[in-house]
Amino acid sequence: MTEVENAAAESKSGAWLVLRVFDEPVQVFKELAERPRVLLPIVLAIIVTAIYAYGTPDSVLQEQTRSQMEAFQERGQITDEQIQERVDRAASPGSRGLIFGAGTAGALAAMAIVALVLMLIFGATGPDPIRFVSEFSVILHANIVSLAGAVLMVLLMRFAGMSEPTLSLGFLFDQDTSGYLYRFANQITLFGTWNMLLIALGNQILSKAKSFTGPLFIVGGLWILVKLGFAALGGLGFGG
Repeated sequence: MTEVENAAAESKSGAWLVLRVFDEPVQVFKELAERPRVLLPIVLAIIVTAIYAYGTPDSVLQEQTRSQMEAFQERGQITDEQIQERVDRAASPGSRGLIFGAGTAGALAAMAIVALVLMLIFGATGPDPIRFVSEFSVILHANIVSLAGAVLMVLLMRFAGMSEPTLSLGFLFDQDTSGYLYRFANQITLFGTWNMLLIALGNQILSKAKSFTGPLFIVGGLWILVKLGFAALGGLGFGG
């Protein structure tokens, strides 16, 4: 066999990359650096979003809607009747379809933006430019652990009766007395942190950085800033 044929034979399948990102992420990201793949993780993201949109119990969607609407009500922007109307519609087929459509588009758009930002940062600081498809491929495969977390969350809601099993640090703060800190800590989840660490690892490999510290500082710092921003928006009734 020629060298090209040997390389093709040794190249891992898309399914292998998706499954082994859990236990062999270094090898996965080395493969992606050589040959980016995006189709399968995008398909899985769509499937898991559908599972969340149509598998979340009615009571959970209604409670989430009530909490969001009550945040608006505190500023006099909505009445009790309007809140109840929206709560009643929260688990309707139309609302679930909106959750699926907006969730899919929003997640893919967010990952594309993250890929663009990190491509520019690591491409500028590394020895070679980084292609968007390579960065996007890393982001999508790192996201696989978050997809697993989302499926687990739906299972816990449906079969264990848990309302919002985020596996987060939110338990460290009281929601009523430390609202901002609670909202921030509630976003620091097991699977979200794992996702962030994988993105940092993937960028260490893409940028050919000698140490994990630099990519972790960049990715982790941006991640924390985003979480702080969402915690602030949460106090205004956005983002839960």
